[in-house]
Amino acid sequence: MDGLLISVTEQGVSPRPPVLFPSRSIDAIVYSSPHIYLLTRDEITIISLEDSRVSQTLRAEQIEVLCSLDGSVFISTACNLYQVHMVSIERQADALFKCGKFDEALSVYEKRLRKHFDADCMSNFIVLKKKVAFTSIEKGEYEKVADILISAEVNPEEEVFERSEEEVVSVVRRQLCPSLKALLEHGMLKKTLTQRSLPSSLGLGCFVTRNGTNSMLKLL
Repeated sequence: MDGLLISVTEQGVSPRPPVLFPSRSIDAIVYSSPHIYLLTRDEITIISLEDSRVSQTLRAEQIEVLCSLDGSVFISTACNLYQVHMVSIERQADALFKCGKFDEALSVYEKRLRKHFDADCMSNFIVLKKKVAFTSIEKGEYEKVADILISAEVNPEEEVFERSEEEVVSVVRRQLCPSLKALLEHGMLKKTLTQRSLPSSLGLGCFVTRNGTNSMLKLL
């Protein structure tokens, strides 16, 4: 059974939608915009008021106190005091990307940019889109690649991602033609440029070249 969190104002019930959360005995509740922190017997539930959902839960088996001091959130055990703060969106997106949750990683930036445009945030968002596009190429999701790169307005001659020679060889073994694989494995690919054609409707091509000690993938 779930609990229900309802926002109220001096005039009555707030137009903000209610939030469902696991129904447990609540030991403490703290508000620090734009989040609400609920301390229960064994965890801290963090609720985002921006999208009215539970955004995170933390194990808190030994936490005895949850409080807010001068706008900062603190928790304490019998022996230690900790400050709780939200991880930056860059670290959140990077962690989601490493876990293979690409859509969730992109949505982190999308939500931030919808609320407040920031040039640095947009720049990081475009970099993330390029990384997701590169990963989608490896999976053969070419339609998704086209959508991502078009939305990011990527220069078609720009190098979108760089990997070590060993990683590129691994990709080649899985996807590219046997002749190119043989060249890479024997160290013969120095100035050779080999193309693997993509669906012509996308207007994209996948090129791999070796430059010094690094191998690079370009979208042309």
